[in-house]
Amino acid sequence: MDSERDSFHAHVEHWQARATRHAARRAGQPSEGLDDEIDDRARELERPGLRSERMRSLSVWLGLDDVETDFVWWIVAAAIDPAIARDTQRPRRGASLAGFAELAGLDSERARDLAIRFATGHPLVTSSLVRALDEELGAAAGFVPASRLIDYLLGDDTIEAPVERTQIAVDERARYLFDVDQLKVIAQLAELASPGARIVVALEGASRSGRRTAVAFGTYRTVLSLDFDRIATSAIGPALRTLRRELVLADAASRLVHRSQ
Repeated sequence: MDSERDSFHAHVEHWQARATRHAARRAGQPSEGLDDEIDDRARELERPGLRSERMRSLSVWLGLDDVETDFVWWIVAAAIDPAIARDTQRPRRGASLAGFAELAGLDSERARDLAIRFATGHPLVTSSLVRALDEELGAAAGFVPASRLIDYLLGDDTIEAPVERTQIAVDERARYLFDVDQLKVIAQLAELASPGARIVVALEGASRSGRRTAVAFGTYRTVLSLDFDRIATSAIGPALRTLRRELVLADAASRLVHRSQ
């Protein structure tokens, strides 16, 4: 049983049911049966087997409250479930805050607070996990998820190019050998790598010469890197956005691993 995939699909189906109920109510049709179904689905989502630990870790890391977390699930569901587009008769222009507020039954003050957060640098947007389709981040702006966010919620940790990942398992450390000068640099890096610190290391010289491995060894951390010699000038901006997104997911995943040990 793949719990992350099961959880992902259960959350999408929950929001599909909510969209169907919303469409029925707007059409003046009875929705009592859907009310019971949605209540049952909501209770099921709190079961350990269906609770999304990946979303919980991401929400904690980014400081998302329950409404913001629900909005992420709605953005994801609206992007990938054709039934939602059919039931809501929503043009394929992303999930808007206005539509979510109506669907989720938010009061006007809470809806405005959410819109303000997204208009003033919300971490979901600045991390590139969620992208606005409009230049102006207003209540009617449409939002879509990065494909990497969907992969992450499905349990896939394949890193997105051109970012590269270097990590050393604890049981592999004994097989690495370094000379005296390398060990001095490694010791300096270890001093910088206090718990919770974010470190940026610039490496110069020939690529694939063990420098990133040395950083991973000295800091006891997973290293995410970009090789600028291999990236065209026009592609540097997108590459840095990808790196920023991967850093957020790596931090969230590290919390997930730590909690499960």
